[in-house]
Amino acid sequence: MFLSCMNGALALPILALTSASPPSCFSMTLPRFPNLSQTCYMNSTLQGLLTLKHFVQEVRRQQQVWRFHPKSKLLRRFVEVGRIHNNEAQKRRILTAFKRTVAEFNSEFKDHSLSMY
Repeated sequence: MFLSCMNGALALPILALTSASPPSCFSMTLPRFPNLSQTCYMNSTLQGLLTLKHFVQEVRRQQQVWRFHPKSKLLRRFVEVGRIHNNEAQKRRILTAFKRTVAEFNSEFKDHSLSMY
């Protein structure tokens, strides 16, 4: 079957909609993030991006290029999220910082309510 770690981002929606078993690497690849007041979509997006190993490696590899750029705060926060371990307090602190950084670019993330369209 096509569910493997190499195409993990594609496999996530299939796993959600079917009874397919995830590959053994998924338990180590996807950190479990707490929902910090309507952050489930943000968490899902982060988990999907973090399964793209080559993408994450390339962002980290180019860190010296973007590290001192004034608008690289979101990339720095993303790298921090990728380094989260099983410490719940650390997860909450880093995800809250990431959400605040996103809110600097998109005001819909500034409060704890869900936007209605």
